[in-house]
Amino acid sequence: TPPECLFFFGASSHSPFVGLQVRSWMHLQVVKVCGFAAVGALFFGIDLSNWAGASNKEDFLELFCWGGGFDLTPEGHANCLSGVGSRQSQAWANAVGLMAGALQMGAATASLVVAPIVSDQFGRKCCLWTGCGVGTAGITVACLSRTVQVMVVGRFVLGMGAGLVSYGLPMYTSEVSPKDSRGAMTSLFQLFTAVGVVIGAVINVPRRWPWWVPFAVPVVPAGVLAIGLLFLPESPRWLLKQNRYDEAMAVLTYLRSDTPEAIHSELEEIESAIRQEEAAAAESSWLDLCAAGVWQRVGVAVGLQIFQQLTGINIVVAFGSLFFRSAGLTGDKAILGTLLTSCGALAGIVLLLTSIDRFGRRSVLLSSSTVLFASITTAGIIGVTAPAGPMSPTLGWIMIGDMILFQFGFALGWGAIPWVYPSEIFTLRTKARGMAVSVSAQFTTNFIVVYGFPNVNKVIGIYNVCFVLAGFIALSGVFVLIFLPETMGIALEDMDALFGSSTVPPKAERTMGLGPPPVGSESIEEQSKPQLKL
Repeated sequence: TPPECLFFFGASSHSPFVGLQVRSWMHLQVVKVCGFAAVGALFFGIDLSNWAGASNKEDFLELFCWGGGFDLTPEGHANCLSGVGSRQSQAWANAVGLMAGALQMGAATASLVVAPIVSDQFGRKCCLWTGCGVGTAGITVACLSRTVQVMVVGRFVLGMGAGLVSYGLPMYTSEVSPKDSRGAMTSLFQLFTAVGVVIGAVINVPRRWPWWVPFAVPVVPAGVLAIGLLFLPESPRWLLKQNRYDEAMAVLTYLRSDTPEAIHSELEEIESAIRQEEAAAAESSWLDLCAAGVWQRVGVAVGLQIFQQLTGINIVVAFGSLFFRSAGLTGDKAILGTLLTSCGALAGIVLLLTSIDRFGRRSVLLSSSTVLFASITTAGIIGVTAPAGPMSPTLGWIMIGDMILFQFGFALGWGAIPWVYPSEIFTLRTKARGMAVSVSAQFTTNFIVVYGFPNVNKVIGIYNVCFVLAGFIALSGVFVLIFLPETMGIALEDMDALFGSSTVPPKAERTMGLGPPPVGSESIEEQSKPQLKL
């Protein structure tokens, strides 16, 4: 019988789902648990997108730009607001980049230093709880700030909360999900992030609302998640690692629509993997990430997160209204453009959820890179070939359509898979630190891109930036082709074989283009053949 707190979700020892043989991705309790936990991604998504509109409200500019003395020229009002980088003062470009990027630096700090300790020692739920509390504190400071310096502090603290949530959430969903629906359930993080991005754009549409309202809205999903965590189960893997077998059994019974024998078998499989890892070393350390078969995973996980940011997605998200203003769309039309592109992201993530566990991670990423490259290159060509002066309304709306395609392409693969893939390739012993390095790389690159964009935009212009991003997107496709093995349908306990830490290769390694089978043999159990090392 599941723990009493789980009856909040309708669990029952007399549930009609007990013993019902259905596809595991339809497991009702897994969907409930992962879906509710993914509310934390709303908090993350709103924080990513609310900056674009709120930072361009006139009361925000009056307080921070003009009031802060960053542009004292007669045209200061227009210069602060303009999407044309050359019209903004260098000091204000730096201040905007610092305020926008402080969130990413806070997230990187939390994911590398704080989140691994909290997640390993106190559990995945505690990591999410802490993120909600720290994030709420940061929101409070940001909303009460009256100078650029205080705003930077508030967004840094907010970023630490976002980093804790974004670190713990993919790990939690991957550990409570069965392997054949793990990709889809972990992708809920990106789905809810996309919904949060849309919400962040919507709350910026009413121009009469003060600048601090969009910054305050993320408190709502943070509070909902904090309360909901009281009723969610802890990760069964983490419970087993703490030798809390009965609790792990109760949680797994609640989560699976399987026979007791199947549940017991899965539990034994997880426990066996944990014990083998613990027997290999009494304590884990950062040096474990340098071991054979592990450093390859670290490199792949870090590479995915870096290339995710080099697609330029957070330039579009954080500075979308400036982008559209340079295309001749001003005022509410620029905010509307940001809202429409966010809806394109929603369509992409819905398609991803139906394809990630059907076509695999590699194919989906390559498709995503193709769409991103085509859309961002087209945007650059339109921008540099358009007649001098403001674009015509027709070209402006064509640009919006192109950015909708860009957001769709990003959500189709690069939005979610850099979170899904690292959460499923590390062993329990290395997962916390491996995920910490991965998430830290994501937010560090995010900060570099967001902080650097206003200055780069000032020097070369936004449409030349598009061509730079197209080059990075092309490199991302090459990276996927060369370095990413397919993980679809492979149990977490079999990743050692895939990455060369074991002599037993999983079957998928020989069927996903990762190398031929051993000559003269088709047996997966044959251990005498040399294995592929990435």
